[in-house]
Amino acid sequence: MTQAPRPRPVLATIICIYELIVVVLGLMSLGSLAVIHLSRPLQPYPPLFSLEMANSLVGLALALAVAITLWRMRRSAFYILLVRLLLGLSALIFAFLHPAHAASATHAFHSGSFVVARALTSLVAFLLFCLNLAITMYVHDITAPVFSLE
Repeated sequence: MTQAPRPRPVLATIICIYELIVVVLGLMSLGSLAVIHLSRPLQPYPPLFSLEMANSLVGLALALAVAITLWRMRRSAFYILLVRLLLGLSALIFAFLHPAHAASATHAFHSGSFVVARALTSLVAFLLFCLNLAITMYVHDITAPVFSLE
């Protein structure tokens, strides 16, 4: 029995492009955050490197690894996506359990616009988590080993 090579489906190619776009936009976002942080040293900004920043950097590295391994139709793409999904789930749970550290002590935390913005951010985060779950399940199906009797 040998493992038969599988052709890459069109949706897998679209997922690879999506993952590369995630990497590019993530690096641009982190770069702009660093520029803002360094251009205004006297402004009270959160630290440049934090747990959320580390999670973002690991997520970007995993997205690049997924794009490469899925392009080559490797089973490891599923495992990398699974790790990224679990990191996203932990970040989502952390965000729900610890809403806004800095804003919780101020009146802005209870204002209507802050509540609406927080609800929309939570909704988008949940929808992106569902998208990543669907991608992970799809990659699991298309990278499953197929054996041929030769």
